[in-house]
Amino acid sequence: MLLLVRSKLQQALMGIKDVNELSFLMCHELRKCPGIVGVAFLHKDANDVMHLDACMSRDDDERSSFAQGCEQMLQSARGNTQGLLHALIHGEFVITDSLAKIADQKENRYFHAMGVRTIVGTPILAESIMFDEAANTLGALCLMLDRRRNLPREWLEVMAELGALASFGLNIIEWGHEKADLMRQLRDMAMTDTLTGAANRRSANDFMEKEYRRSQNENLPLTVIMLDVDKFKNINDTYGHEQGDEVLKVITHIAKSQLRETDLLVRWGGEEFLVVAPNTDADAGLALAETIRCAIEQAPIEGCNGVTVSMGVSQVAAGERIEDALGRADTALYRAKETGRNRSIMAELVATV
Repeated sequence: MLLLVRSKLQQALMGIKDVNELSFLMCHELRKCPGIVGVAFLHKDANDVMHLDACMSRDDDERSSFAQGCEQMLQSARGNTQGLLHALIHGEFVITDSLAKIADQKENRYFHAMGVRTIVGTPILAESIMFDEAANTLGALCLMLDRRRNLPREWLEVMAELGALASFGLNIIEWGHEKADLMRQLRDMAMTDTLTGAANRRSANDFMEKEYRRSQNENLPLTVIMLDVDKFKNINDTYGHEQGDEVLKVITHIAKSQLRETDLLVRWGGEEFLVVAPNTDADAGLALAETIRCAIEQAPIEGCNGVTVSMGVSQVAAGERIEDALGRADTALYRAKETGRNRSIMAELVATV
């Protein structure tokens, strides 16, 4: 029966998503084996403290008492330099047929009432290295049996393999988390400008398409703001390209600090940025542009003084294509450049010229 459980666990491990699922699965399957009264799965947390992740008794009516006994046994073992759990924590395979060796009278009461006579514990070691004293202990798997017995070598080997399977499951879970983090990082990289950390054009197009549909369907205002660093070529020529890159990073940081969570800052290209501001009309967009412009003008940038930006603001009109609104904002931006720089101009003003 134990061999069948091992085989089933081997097949199920690849789909495990977290430690709770792993511990539940192992306890649920192992408690079905003849002679097993209960199963406990222990696991170390980030602070290297052993906790009871799951425990199941053969009889569901006894689950509460069994859990109490396991928790109290674990509590009494903390700080104790002897006993079953101490040995397990240090990577040793343990068999005991004397409850007095693993718990005091209080815990013995729970286990004895359930008919526990023997406990077999196998450590869960990192890298599936069984019986290696140098291996890091990740947790332990404890089986409570209903009578004292001489366990055959094959049975003990399967128990050791179950510890290795649990270790493998924990590795899969850790790899899954690392993979998820990696996928998130890759998605962020695909949608983010590597130099400044602002969104890139691909990200902006997806965002604008979604917000454009929402604004048109729900009759909500949507404003776009074009931003360009004044005399950026002079900055590069005078201070060097590394300093020019630093200016772009600082401007990104300042602009982001003035935006709402619902807004998006985009590096549109070179020294040009775009702000997409949902649920924002032209007047509010112009006020936002001025707030960003003033914050940049007043910010000290080490190694490069007097950095300013020019800005063009355009609200997307009902039925207007987003590309046309961007074109009007761009026209307003260059109007700001032509009339002295370091200013914000609303696109509608340009349309009347």
